[in-house]
Amino acid sequence: MTRDLALTSVLLVPFLGVIGTLLLPERLRRPFSFLVTTLVLAAVGALAVSLRDAFRYEISGWGAPLGIDLHVDGLAVAMLLLTGTVAGAVSAYADGHYRDGSSQKPAAGFWPLFFGLWGSLNALFLVSDLFTMYVCLELMTFSSVALITLAKDAQALRAALTYLMTALTGSLAYLLGVAILYGEMGTLDWTLMSPVPGDDPVAWMALSLMTAGLIMKGALYPLHFWLPGAHAIAPAPVSALLSALVVKAPFFILLRLWVQVWTDAPYASHVLGALGAGAIIWGSFQAIIQERVKLMVAYSTVAQLGYLFLAFPILETAARTADQAARQDAWEGVIYFALSHGVAKASMFLVTGLVVQATKTDDLRSLRGAAAHVPAAVLVWGLAGISLIGLPPSGGFIAKWQLLTSAIRFGLWPYAAVILFGGLLASGYVFRVLWYAFLAPDGSSAPKARVPAVMVLAALFLGTVIVLMGIRTADVFAVLKAGSPFPTVGAP
Repeated sequence: MTRDLALTSVLLVPFLGVIGTLLLPERLRRPFSFLVTTLVLAAVGALAVSLRDAFRYEISGWGAPLGIDLHVDGLAVAMLLLTGTVAGAVSAYADGHYRDGSSQKPAAGFWPLFFGLWGSLNALFLVSDLFTMYVCLELMTFSSVALITLAKDAQALRAALTYLMTALTGSLAYLLGVAILYGEMGTLDWTLMSPVPGDDPVAWMALSLMTAGLIMKGALYPLHFWLPGAHAIAPAPVSALLSALVVKAPFFILLRLWVQVWTDAPYASHVLGALGAGAIIWGSFQAIIQERVKLMVAYSTVAQLGYLFLAFPILETAARTADQAARQDAWEGVIYFALSHGVAKASMFLVTGLVVQATKTDDLRSLRGAAAHVPAAVLVWGLAGISLIGLPPSGGFIAKWQLLTSAIRFGLWPYAAVILFGGLLASGYVFRVLWYAFLAPDGSSAPKARVPAVMVLAALFLGTVIVLMGIRTADVFAVLKAGSPFPTVGAP
């Protein structure tokens, strides 16, 4: 598959999946969904293998600033790989989840929304135009809101509406910032804006509005209030998509803005770092005290998102050091944490869905004896848990190690302490679940329904990826070097 064909397929095939799953009869929807998923995964893989350096692609020959260009670099491809890995596992899991149910109506609604969400994320990671990113964000939001309502009860509708109103408010702030920035810069292509002067008050206003809108959509503490309800009430495959992928999209745009456009904002970066530290501590404590497993995992997402925002003071400090290797290590650690977190949180939600489907409840006490009833689910929970804590062999260990060493190297001791303390807090809720799982089973916790094998295999696949990310680190780091904002000597 040529590079141009792979790039076109990554963008267009998911939206063809939307049309096909809407129009095709039920008997053809399943094989068509499998075909679309396979084609997108093959295209993402081909794009990753062919990437040697960052490149731009003009759509219809209209270059920036008049047209919309695609910007393909290591960060974009890494996010495409994360999206493809999680979406591939979720598609297999959802096939068993909905096919095993008594009603086919939710399945009919899931697939077009699933492919719409996948397509909007792929486009968001590739476009270089800030307004087009806004359009992709809105497509992602509307798909996510509709997916939450597939739970088909009043709580799901309330959670979806809360998310929708919050996301629209964030979108308005982001769009207003984009308009102001266009008036100041005369372009919306972020690659043509770099670097924005740190003393430009208009640029400060624009980027502050955009940042406020994005952290609202990305559920950074204390603007996270919509996340626990939405993630906990949605069906398990939807929760996995929301936690692993949807909250990463605003963070991706913030990385573009703060690391590759707005490079002179030391105080502002520490504000985001402080909010991230608050998210780690508060979200972890909330996760520890929960009695419902899905709500525990949802609050864990709030906590783990905090690590992503520790990236901003670390990367801002890295940009001012002369040690090129240290700068690249910090960059790779930040992105690797986003990737490992996405796989781990998707795994946790899929495992929780397995338990709920087997026991008909997500009460923590219902996990008693789970190690005997659903050993594969407990194994994957353990693998995801060690990644969140930051233990080997897992991608989370590599990511947290690089974040920790970067914080220490740059003298950011408070953030280093938060990283270590956050790992201890994560062990609290991870091992709380495992403690119940290994208790002797009783009659009330016995399985009440059969779990399709494809759902178990999908969760095991993500568990395997967690381990591979702790072993095959160099392969991902090689991708991240393409177009890195902190290139090392001799890098392409």
